[in-house]
Amino acid sequence: DGELDDPGTHVRQWLVEAGVSVGEITSFEPSYDEIGGYPAERPVNPGNVVATMYHALGIDLEHEIPGPQGRPFPVVDRGVEAITELFS
Repeated sequence: DGELDDPGTHVRQWLVEAGVSVGEITSFEPSYDEIGGYPAERPVNPGNVVATMYHALGIDLEHEIPGPQGRPFPVVDRGVEAITELFS
């Protein structure tokens, strides 16, 4: 059990297999604003996480797929970027 029950273990394993630097995963120390409410540097949101997964899978973030009515639909919102620092 132990380590296999930790959901974070699976996430870390996926990130390493996707080419993410282990040092980036284990030594990330975020800095916050003066009240500790928001990241001071490089804030990310769920869209950035999805873009990072697509980037790791080799999917072009500018790619469009047909939407429900046949109109082009972007795989991520325009302007959303992958967290490329994880792949250094």
